[in-house]
Amino acid sequence: MDLLPVFLKARGKDADETQLLYQRQDTHWTDRGLRLAAATVAERIKQYPWYAALEPHAVDFSVKPCDFRRPGDLHSRLSPAEQRAFKPEALVAQQVVPPRASRSRTMRTARSSCWATASPACSSGPIAAARRVRALARELRYPVDWS
Repeated sequence: MDLLPVFLKARGKDADETQLLYQRQDTHWTDRGLRLAAATVAERIKQYPWYAALEPHAVDFSVKPCDFRRPGDLHSRLSPAEQRAFKPEALVAQQVVPPRASRSRTMRTARSSCWATASPACSSGPIAAARRVRALARELRYPVDWS
């Protein structure tokens, strides 16, 4: 699914938003970008005829606001002298918390610890993947299995 048109349209609204779509010092999405991607993918999934069968099993995911600081992945690509010019960026995010009953149904792999530890401060690797899955599950109102 091509998210570029959606991101380009949303980028035009950056002046009105408190958060950009991408982190200033990182190649990854901000929380706003993550939520936009999840909402766009969920909108597409909801168009499939089989999605209606999930509606009776809908669950509500809660969110926990959190603030954190990180230097970003571009920082690691600079020389030590250049790195000193870039301080960690202050970021805000929403940590999606799945309902307790859906955790075992959703995660059937050894990666289940990501449900408990998926920190928005992580933008790559399995924890970041868990964040994307949680954001999509919240939009769909249904647990997503990523095994």
